[in-house]
Amino acid sequence: MRFKKLVSLALMTTMVLTSLVGCSNTKESDKSVKPESEKAISKMFETVKLAGGTDWGVPNPFLHVSRGPGAAKVGYIFDTLLEKDEEKVIPWTAKEWKIDGNKYTFKLNEGITFHDKKPLTANDVAFTLDYYKEHPPANDTLRVDGEFIVDNYNVVDDNTIEINVKENLATTLVKLGSFSILPKHIWENVKDPLTYNKEDALIGSGPYKYSSHDSASGTYEFVAYEDYKMGEQGAKKIQFVPVSDEVLAFENKEIDVMSPSADIVGKYENSDEYTVIKSPSFSGTRMMLNMEKVSQLQSVETRQGMMYALNREDYLQKIARGNGTVASAGFIPSDAKYYNDKVEKYDYNEQKAKELIKEGFEAELLCSNSQSEVKLAELVKADLEKVGINLTIKSVDSKVRDQNIREGNYELSLLGNGGWTNDPDILRGLYSSEFEPSPNANPWGMGVIGFKNEKIDKLCNDQLKEMDSNKRTEMIKELQVEISKEVPILPLICESTLTAYRTDGYNHWMMKYDYPAVSQNRLSFINRK
Repeated sequence: MRFKKLVSLALMTTMVLTSLVGCSNTKESDKSVKPESEKAISKMFETVKLAGGTDWGVPNPFLHVSRGPGAAKVGYIFDTLLEKDEEKVIPWTAKEWKIDGNKYTFKLNEGITFHDKKPLTANDVAFTLDYYKEHPPANDTLRVDGEFIVDNYNVVDDNTIEINVKENLATTLVKLGSFSILPKHIWENVKDPLTYNKEDALIGSGPYKYSSHDSASGTYEFVAYEDYKMGEQGAKKIQFVPVSDEVLAFENKEIDVMSPSADIVGKYENSDEYTVIKSPSFSGTRMMLNMEKVSQLQSVETRQGMMYALNREDYLQKIARGNGTVASAGFIPSDAKYYNDKVEKYDYNEQKAKELIKEGFEAELLCSNSQSEVKLAELVKADLEKVGINLTIKSVDSKVRDQNIREGNYELSLLGNGGWTNDPDILRGLYSSEFEPSPNANPWGMGVIGFKNEKIDKLCNDQLKEMDSNKRTEMIKELQVEISKEVPILPLICESTLTAYRTDGYNHWMMKYDYPAVSQNRLSFINRK
């Protein structure tokens, strides 16, 4: 038997237009050839079932867990001005946009309604800006360094809004295009969104309506909104069902898509019955260092020595079965557009590690209680023990680990997540001592505690303000080199995301250019117009 199809997006990443502030109008992009994965949905399925069993919070902008699975469920219900496809930012609720200095003008599609059939207008967009300024959502795209980016706005007519930002930055367009639009007629009377739990708190304008959610079992159900204007949905219902064994549930047809491990994916690649999608290595695991709690970590030689002591190629084979790459010391993955291959390399070298580490120490290594992360923690512990660093492993629920990272309540911590190829301004959030996270910041966006480097701080700030994409790219590459010399975070491995689905089943799965999880992407469920 031969495998049906293997889709690799590694080459696609060279086309990614992460900085799109030069695109003043989307009409040209509308003429582009659609990627193969944007093929029309052949029929509407009754139900698509996905692996559930974990509670990701209430799927509205304020009450969901801020990691990807939580945010994705909000995206089924609440739409945004813009969206991301395989290559670029695309029109969505806003059919076009124009940039003139600090002024961003968005023209909305006509006839869009919320799930209660009330019209969505520019007034709802304006209200949402005001409301998020006062009440930051769980995923807050409208702040940079804790400061709200919008200066003022002007509602021109029901379908047009001009948004003036305080400073035009390389990330502004994506940030303005990414916030969930609230229905003014509901939220204008809500004083505290964190305690508001009436049914209308789950009314949005997205492709699916909220149907049910059970926090105890981690189940969710969403049903297609019949008056959705952005395209026909691929399924009448999306259900997240609890599963104890994802592989078994997939083979028993209890779920329609799964993420097989690298050691079993061959079974699905070599069968016409299944299709496999492989993403670039855009997800990764790193070791966070708290230099305020462990003073020895303030030594760059110690950090460099730790990098040499960690047999990261061994981790890649034992944890990811070779499915991915050793992480770059400059953080940006080697599969990504902005990667600089001139970064410092730290191939495993125990002798060099011992020469650099002048003073050993004892510390606690925090990790989640997932089997793979505990195993990785044990490998790290064994390697560092050889060079005089003795770790005690503390494994906790991943949500507890995430909260400890938010609060700085750790000495060393493993942290795995996707999004390593989001806009490269992520480097500023991770490495700049001047960065101020939003109140509800994701744990993976939290930076180094107790680290400061003036050159890194300057490059982090300069790249954000550089509107010339070529100049910005050079700054980002230089920034990676400086980061790789200092290694205030220890990047370990980056993994490809593997996805398998039945070829004759629901087959409209696709990835965004900066995020590989197909089931966490609403475009997988929409036949775009």
